[in-house]
Amino acid sequence: MKRFSSLLLSCCLVIMAALTPVAFLDSVASAIDQANEDNDSAQNKQKQVNSNGHKILAKLDANKLAKCQKQQARITTLLKDISTRASNQYTVFEKITSRTQTFVADKKLTVTNYDKIVASINSTHDAAKTASVKVQMLGNSWSCDTDAPKTKLTEFKIAKKAEVAAMKSYKNAVRALIVAVKTAAAQKETR
Repeated sequence: MKRFSSLLLSCCLVIMAALTPVAFLDSVASAIDQANEDNDSAQNKQKQVNSNGHKILAKLDANKLAKCQKQQARITTLLKDISTRASNQYTVFEKITSRTQTFVADKKLTVTNYDKIVASINSTHDAAKTASVKVQMLGNSWSCDTDAPKTKLTEFKIAKKAEVAAMKSYKNAVRALIVAVKTAAAQKETR
């Protein structure tokens, strides 16, 4: 397509050469050369190569940057809300776990597999905490001014999916503790 448009433009120039003065053609030719240079520089900006030889996207061009900056406040607020919501959920699970363990100690309940369930909670707790911190870090560091904001949003999305999976595992471990404690409390009452 570029070749055709260049060929068409050259043909137009030849036809115009017969009809127009030379000074006008020089200005048209310089404008065409400038347009070709601008096009080449735009393509070079999009395909920069880093030291490892991988292609990376350059910073956003002016139009995309302006659009991104218009939406930046809304996007950052949304990212912070998403990460805060998960952090609050994590805090709720911690409270439930500590209150359930306090209940077991106060009532002197004998819960089957209690040590195994608590170990499962502790391991899923650590995984959920790590995932939650990563999501908060990515959400707080996002900006239109970074090299590749779309890539950063994709990283956030992947981290969020990992966090959801970790929180689900943590929730299931807490649920297993609650079920075991309820069963132990019901057995103690029937004695």
